[in-house]
Amino acid sequence: MNYNLQVINLPQRMRAVGFVKSRKSYEKIHEICRNISRVGFSKRIYVSDFIVDETAGTDIDRSAIDRLVGRLEYGDVECVMVNSVFDITRDVDDLAQFFWHLNQLDCKLYSIEEKGFIPIELEDEE
Repeated sequence: MNYNLQVINLPQRMRAVGFVKSRKSYEKIHEICRNISRVGFSKRIYVSDFIVDETAGTDIDRSAIDRLVGRLEYGDVECVMVNSVFDITRDVDDLAQFFWHLNQLDCKLYSIEEKGFIPIELEDEE
């Protein structure tokens, strides 16, 4: 499978949860959260709260990801804001599965690093 990552822009107001993957100091994590909130505000995205993953792992099977998915399934947010899509996981197959799940919940992912909403299109290799 090929994984095609592209940026799209959506002009609507959205409610979001921020996801931060960092083991930095409390003050630096707050700085990251403030930056995500600022960028969200400038893009008409309201970040209501943050889930912080302070673990060393990058596997998709982490309690912070479980909390994030639970929050999305609750249905009060439409978007996840991250610094990088790879804050979710570095495994491309797991990331594709996470995006599939987001699509099922009609949620979007906004990446500060990629400067936009990130869809993943899966294409079969022949």
